[in-house]
This record gives sequence, C-alpha cells and structure tokens, in this order.
Amino acid sequence: MDDSDLVGEPVERVTEQVASRGDRDTDDVRAAIDPFVEDGRVTRDGIDATVSDTAKIISTAESRVEYAAGAAETMRETLADAPAVPTVETRRVSFEERLDAVVDRLDTVQATLASVVEQSDSPPLFELGVDLRSASTHAQGIVQTADDLQRDIEQFESWLTDPERRTQELSEDVELVAGSIEELEAATEETPEPATLADVHLQTDVFELLVADLRAELDDLAAFEPTGDLDSLHGEVDALDDRLAALRARLDDDPAYREQFGDVLASLAETLADREPPVEWGAIQETLSDHREQLQATRTDI
Repeated sequence: MDDSDLVGEPVERVTEQVASRGDRDTDDVRAAIDPFVEDGRVTRDGIDATVSDTAKIISTAESRVEYAAGAAETMRETLADAPAVPTVETRRVSFEERLDAVVDRLDTVQATLASVVEQSDSPPLFELGVDLRSASTHAQGIVQTADDLQRDIEQFESWLTDPERRTQELSEDVELVAGSIEELEAATEETPEPATLADVHLQTDVFELLVADLRAELDDLAAFEPTGDLDSLHGEVDALDDRLAALRARLDDDPAYREQFGDVLASLAETLADREPPVEWGAIQETLSDHREQLQATRTDI
C-alpha cells in the first residue's frame, strides 16, 4: 500500500491513517514508523536516513562474512597437509555448514534491503519500518555469528599446526571430565537417595560417551606429525574409564532406583545409542540437561 501521501504529516495522523488502512494496532504502527519521525512528522529525510543506516549495518555484516569466508579458505589450504582423521573432518564439516548458514542469512537481509529500496519512493510505511527493523536486527546478529565463526576457524587452524596446543586442549578436556567424575563419586558415598543415584546414572551414561570421544581424539592425534606428548594422556584416559566402571558397579549394587526412574534412564540410553565419536559436547550436554529435568519432574518425594 502506497503511503507516500502521508509523508510530511504529523506522526499522530500518520499512525491513525496507516492503522486504519491496514487494520493494525496503533501501538504497532507507531513503533514501526518511529525511525522516520523528525520534529513530530514522518519525513522523507527520516525514511532515507533509516534506509541508509540499515544499509551500513548490512555492509558491516557483508564484510564480516567475507572475513569468515577468508578464514575458511585459509583453513582449507592448511587442511591439505593435515591427516584425514574423523576429529579433523568433523570440525571441517561443521565450519563449512556454519559458513553456508551465515551466507544464507546474509542473502536474506540483502534481499530485504533491495526490496525496501525499491519501495521507498512509494512506501508502505508500516511494512517499510518493520522490514528495516528486521533487516537491521538480523544483520547485527550476522556480524556476531560471522565474528564467532572466524575466531573458531582461526583457533582450529592454530590447533592443526601446533602440537602443543592439540595436546593442551585435550588435556584440559580430560581434566574437566575428571573433575565431573569426582563429583559423581562423592554423590554416591554413604547412602544416597534414589533420585541421586538416577542422576548419577544419567551422567555416567554421558561421561562414558565423552571419554570414548576423548580416546578417539587421542588416537587421531597420533596421526599428526609431530604428534606431541601423548603418552601421559593415554594413562589419564584409561584412569577415567576405570573410575566410570567403578561408578557403574556402584550403581549396579543398588538398582532399586531404576524402578521409579526407568523411563527417563531408558530414554537417555536410547538417545545416546547411535552417538559415536567424534561427538558435539555441547549437544550432548543439552541432552543430559533435558533428561535431568525430566528426572526431577518424575520424583515423587518432593
């Protein structure tokens, strides 16, 4: 709808007219056209300035996506000399997918801006305001996403070329898991409640998968030249397996909790059944959190 006849009019009249023409809420209309208002009137300069500001934000997003794409190209060159192991390939695929996704998002906001520019001479004011606000918000999100992607790719490239970094990051993951297992061991001391044992069961399932993932990455690191110092890490990962086996035995000694919480335990086991290293730790932790919430909802003692 062409609202060009309203340009230059007081914002109150424009709000009422646009709302009545489109059967819209006046508050929604007022919020949409607010960027176009100067000295109490909707003005051509206000529209042009908003379009210009949005175009600048999108231009920034374009630059950041280009930087991320450049980092991805450098990564591909570095990968030419890296071993073709699952730990490397999984990360490469993840980065390529993230790059494709942010490029698609950029294409969308660019198309929105092009449509806005095309309509700006005979503007449907409400739609124009909504589209510009949406494009600006999405472009800002693209900037952050592209920056995060560029940083992650550059860190991965450093990981590819630096054996000390590879072993250090894996060592940190081993320490993280070891600390979590220690908490589970403490939770099963004395006579824990059934809900506590069920919670330990859930976490033990997950940490068994994460330790398998650590072992798979450790095996992959052996394919690099130079490999770095991996001997001590092998022993540490073996120790994690032993501690988890002991936790599993402790749970088997007191299986009554499974009667109350069996459905939640089975659900997680089924979810994890087809997960094999390398796995995305963040996604696995989200799955664990969901099931721990389900466990709390199943409790009958609170």
